[in-house]
Amino acid sequence: MKASSTGYAELVSMLLAFSKVRTNKVDGTEMLKCISVVLIDHADIENQKIMSLSAGTRIVWGGREIVELINELPKQPFCEDVIFGPKYSYALIDKDSLNNSFVKLASRLAIDVSVFDQYACSSPHVVFVETGGVKTALEFSQELAKQLEIVGRTLLPKDNIDTGKALEVVDLRSEYSLRGDRVIAPEGTEWTVVCSNQEGLPAGCYSRFIVVKSIDDFTDLKKFNDRQKQTLGVALTLENKRKWLDQLTVKGIDRCPDLGFATFYESPWDGLFLFDRLIRWVTTYK
Repeated sequence: MKASSTGYAELVSMLLAFSKVRTNKVDGTEMLKCISVVLIDHADIENQKIMSLSAGTRIVWGGREIVELINELPKQPFCEDVIFGPKYSYALIDKDSLNNSFVKLASRLAIDVSVFDQYACSSPHVVFVETGGVKTALEFSQELAKQLEIVGRTLLPKDNIDTGKALEVVDLRSEYSLRGDRVIAPEGTEWTVVCSNQEGLPAGCYSRFIVVKSIDDFTDLKKFNDRQKQTLGVALTLENKRKWLDQLTVKGIDRCPDLGFATFYESPWDGLFLFDRLIRWVTTYK
């Protein structure tokens, strides 16, 4: 398992916590004897090759560059690869849910957007709002902006971002405005809400930048889904969940949590049970 260098201290702390585990069947200190942590520089390709060739399973997470780097390393023919690579997530609200829980849904979506500042694969970058209800996508955009301000001020204050990312946010706001979309944002770059009529799924800007779009027919979402799509945060009636989720997830989407729970981690993840890929079963017969 190749972890990020920025998470090294946390990884070691987590492993050392095993030493405190004492049950009738599990001794954490014995578990630690089975684990080694090896530091290899990202430019040390030769030792990376040695580690890769010694692995029975390679677990990779990170951006496309990291995934491609690990995939290019040599491995044994029966080595298992488990890739938690870069994924894209979005959200969907039907008109009945919007009518019944307008403010609550905006608040929950604001939390999903603010946790991890959208840098998690499960963070939504766009939300589709069904037309035909009492509330419009623009009205929801305005309420979402209020809730993002509240969340940022009280629950999840945003860290300062670097100059490059700030310029990217400002440039993208201008781009949407020039195309005639409604941009709602503070003077700073704490958050951004865009009510857009543009087609397709916009590329993720991250840094609490969310696009709101109207949708007439949920069938239109099918064309967006593939294995690169991970989470579809939903605010759907039970009837619409039963009607639509099987159809929408045929080609992609691994999770359909309710709004407010998009960044909660559970198993399975990315459509698979990780430990199932780490266990080799041996069978026999009487």
